[in-house]
Amino acid sequence: MIAFLGLGRMVAPMARRLVAAGREVTVWNRTPRAVEGAATAASPAEAVADADLVVTVLRDPAAVEGVLADAAPGLRDGAPQDLERCREVLGVFGTVREAGGRGPGTGRTGVGKVNPASVPATNGLYSHATRAGNLLSVSGQVALDADGNVVGEGDMTRQAEHVMESLARILADQGCTFDDVTHIRTFVTDMSLLPEYGAVRRRFITGEPPASTTVEVSRLFRPGLLIEAEVTAVVPGAV
Repeated sequence: MIAFLGLGRMVAPMARRLVAAGREVTVWNRTPRAVEGAATAASPAEAVADADLVVTVLRDPAAVEGVLADAAPGLRDGAPQDLERCREVLGVFGTVREAGGRGPGTGRTGVGKVNPASVPATNGLYSHATRAGNLLSVSGQVALDADGNVVGEGDMTRQAEHVMESLARILADQGCTFDDVTHIRTFVTDMSLLPEYGAVRRRFITGEPPASTTVEVSRLFRPGLLIEAEVTAVVPGAV
């Protein structure tokens, strides 16, 4: 049996195609839609309880994680991983290409979006980092707390600590440290505060330093922010 989990209008036509191919299908959709020939489940957990294959039609990684978390109570332990059977079943939709296991939002280009829970969530307009193979690019980090308030307003040392701590957490999420950083780029609103930033940075980057660029800017995107820093790193051992 195939469990089809979704959030929108694509669920019904795709489920109908599986039914037409002779597959036994159970559908759960956040917006209820009856599919002729398919059973309808009241919850993701109910949908997957007897499933041999679970299919989601979602693009947003957070939505995928949310639906799978809801489905988890119904998933069987030790279910077989049969890629050939998956290709056979899903071939009704066209060519099936393997893109790897469940990862951090890997898209069609192989670029994964990285948004670890160890740092405050973004505003949804960017990801904290992207990863392509062993190349990790980390977005500019600033001294904002989980509520969007400036940390250490007027205090370069405190803001620099917050920024470096955030960078360290994002790097650690992908198995990296500052030793794996190839380049760090920093934007400051007052170059006279560079010594305070430098003192903090030396506490985090203790080995031979990476390539570096530091630029003075007139302002950052939030009043009260003194510093923003981004890094590029190579993930050790990645293919």
